[in-house]
Amino acid sequence: MNAPDTEITLKGIIVIQSLKDSERKTGDELNNDILQYNKYMHADSFVKFYNVKTIREFTNTLNLIQKQMSKGEIFTLHLETHGSEDGIHLASGECLKWTQFFNSIRPINIKMSHLLIIVMAMCKGVAILSCIEPEKRAPYRAFIGAHRDITEDEVARGFSAFYSSYTNMLDIVEGMKALDIEIDGENSGSKTFWCFSAERTFDATFNPDRDPKHFNKIVTEQFFNHIIKGETHYTWAQVEYNLRNFFKETSDQYRDYYCFKDVLK
Repeated sequence: MNAPDTEITLKGIIVIQSLKDSERKTGDELNNDILQYNKYMHADSFVKFYNVKTIREFTNTLNLIQKQMSKGEIFTLHLETHGSEDGIHLASGECLKWTQFFNSIRPINIKMSHLLIIVMAMCKGVAILSCIEPEKRAPYRAFIGAHRDITEDEVARGFSAFYSSYTNMLDIVEGMKALDIEIDGENSGSKTFWCFSAERTFDATFNPDRDPKHFNKIVTEQFFNHIIKGETHYTWAQVEYNLRNFFKETSDQYRDYYCFKDVLK
């Protein structure tokens, strides 16, 4: 892993596109327009573009990117694909599960000293929140994703606006503002795209009071599992107590490691 104080020597955007032949190539449009313009305006930046079809090509590309990274190099990984609750859908029709995706990008984030930003130009990119492996390092520092289905036009307009304002890779506030205004309007009370840090994701996952309705559902399922097994001495309150303790113990044990707190002060 790069030392926490490693000097950033090279910044860039890497686009991976996986869209069917009949679909609008929004990744090509983004790469050929605003990204090339930004590269021309900023001499210390780079842009790379990959077009893949299958899971094998996708994961091989990520492995190649990781192997070719130089010391002090950081970049944003932009994905132009389809997405669902299950994972990333590729041109071949295959679905790359979120855990498989994490296994492919985790080495990149580790090598980048936890500075990897993932931009998900796909439907339901926020579904990435549904999967977390607390005992492993975080696979990203932060990600940007949509909570709903989005159109090709929204992808094209939204991320053209985003990268027009996204000039500092360690501060994406201006880019997010431009993206929100383009997609939802300047005074809209709703947001299509959200940005979540690994730390925020971890804390939300292991906070039983974040979504009481969902937590109660988990408790109920566990309670009935005990009943089915003949463990009738368990009460609903005991199951809730045990689950709360499990969430807290998991957070206490793994949070610093997952969020790189143990090495990046």
